[in-house]
Amino acid sequence: MPAKTSLVLTAATIALVAWAVSGESPPTVPSDVTPVAGDTIGRTVAPSQSGAVTVAQATNTPPGAPPAAAPSAQVTTPPAVPVPPAAVTQIPNAAAPIAPAPTAAAPNTPATAPVGPSQVAPAAVQSTTPAPQAASPAAPVPPTASPAPVDSAKPAVPKTVAVTASNVIFFHPDGTGLNHWNALRTLTKGPDGALEWDALPSMAVYSGHMSNALAGTSNGGATIHAYGVKVAARSFGLDGETPIVAASGKPASIVQEALASGRATGLVQTGHIAEPGTAAFIASVKKRSEYTEIARQVVQSGVPVILGGGEAMLLPKGIAGRHGDGMREDGLDLIQWAKGSGYTVVYTRQELAALDLSKIDKLLGVFARWNTFSDKTEEENAREGLGHYLSSAPTVAEMSSAALQILSRSKDGFLLVVEEEGTDNMANNNNASGTLEALRRADEAVGVLHRHVKDNPNTLLLMAADSDAGGMQLIGPGPGREMEPGKPLPATSKNGSPADGVTGTGGVPFLSAPDAKGQRWPFAITWATENDVHGGILVRAAGKNADKVKGRLDNTGIYRIMYETLFDRPIGN
Repeated sequence: MPAKTSLVLTAATIALVAWAVSGESPPTVPSDVTPVAGDTIGRTVAPSQSGAVTVAQATNTPPGAPPAAAPSAQVTTPPAVPVPPAAVTQIPNAAAPIAPAPTAAAPNTPATAPVGPSQVAPAAVQSTTPAPQAASPAAPVPPTASPAPVDSAKPAVPKTVAVTASNVIFFHPDGTGLNHWNALRTLTKGPDGALEWDALPSMAVYSGHMSNALAGTSNGGATIHAYGVKVAARSFGLDGETPIVAASGKPASIVQEALASGRATGLVQTGHIAEPGTAAFIASVKKRSEYTEIARQVVQSGVPVILGGGEAMLLPKGIAGRHGDGMREDGLDLIQWAKGSGYTVVYTRQELAALDLSKIDKLLGVFARWNTFSDKTEEENAREGLGHYLSSAPTVAEMSSAALQILSRSKDGFLLVVEEEGTDNMANNNNASGTLEALRRADEAVGVLHRHVKDNPNTLLLMAADSDAGGMQLIGPGPGREMEPGKPLPATSKNGSPADGVTGTGGVPFLSAPDAKGQRWPFAITWATENDVHGGILVRAAGKNADKVKGRLDNTGIYRIMYETLFDRPIGN
């Protein structure tokens, strides 16, 4: 279908939102690649009269993945536990809680008592031996008046013994501006409610320009966060093609310095392993599209905890993996290399939950052939029978909880870098339901990370995006803008910007959680662009040195606060 576009920027949530659009579109995989049959992605949606949706399993693979010969086995998501009406939303494909099943453990992983994500109801276990099957869209479930419940279970937060070493958690919910968080709050908590994100005590306005561009890019922004110096927009661990001397004076990123000093490190990613939000902290390449080289540098870096998607980048071309065929041209099998180097390797949410993480020092999670989400528009996903997220993959909160249980055992301190990539990719494709689900998952992770900081006050939680994806805005009913629950929206606003409801452009409106008076409000999501804009980005923080996050903070300041906290010494401005 034609891409959704808009003519002008809508009214900004805050006055800082600018129309400075970067010259770089979101990365795409070469056009000669095709989807893999059989990858379980999520669920289709059907609107109810109240604007709620129901879900149905569907199979396929994320867009842009290379061709494959061996499809994956499916995983069935169990029914979620009901929650009070004030907590429900109509986001399609919300992750359901799982119960551990020791028989699901992958080869080279112990099948012991689970430690980690909370359990509610048993889930069907993915077979460890993929069976070929044809991909076929699932039939939509008939409409129902019950919205999809969320927040029915929370991943475990590890409590650690008192240590003097400092720790840093950097969480990057890619592409999220204040406008994105406002929309999520309205949907899931109501206009008078509060998110986990709202509970972080420190706040600053983020200034995110590149050395040669006003608006940030994912790879340039991540490089600045990793090194603390301005770089060109298309940089990936380099300044263009030039090696970087970090703000510390050393030719290394903060993760590389942490590794060299003996501190524990981890990378958690809902996109593929070569996504710059995490990979640029450890890999340096001339082009962002060098996926297999980035993947090699990440896996062979020595970082002990690496969780995300991108199996295709880890396997040789023609070699069948758990999620499909590999794409490497050099013959290197990075999964076998990781196993030989002492990593426990897991492939599903169920397998991760089954691990006894107290006995694991090195963990590689490979949860999808490409991304753990499908970032097409709502209409494309529905046509192809795809949901927003891969149901067999753990959420960012579950991955973060697992990483903390391993890293927090370090007496020398740790640095954990986490990215929810779906918030950016969904918004860049103007998928409102998908963006809201990605935001809900990101906020759940904020809760897990913040609770860890409360139990471990020697830890800093710092979070920021590097750009505003899509210029997302919420519009509600008003004069000349009638909205009724269950009644389709006009396809566009008067200025031509698309008006998205639950199922996409022209769908029924979203319905807010109740406000302080118990009233629920219909609303739509509109978009300014498919690119990243300068936007109204906020830095949030909690824990050690969080008081340094105030006023205005340049993107280079992210590195400086992390560095001062982790190494207990400041560096100059």
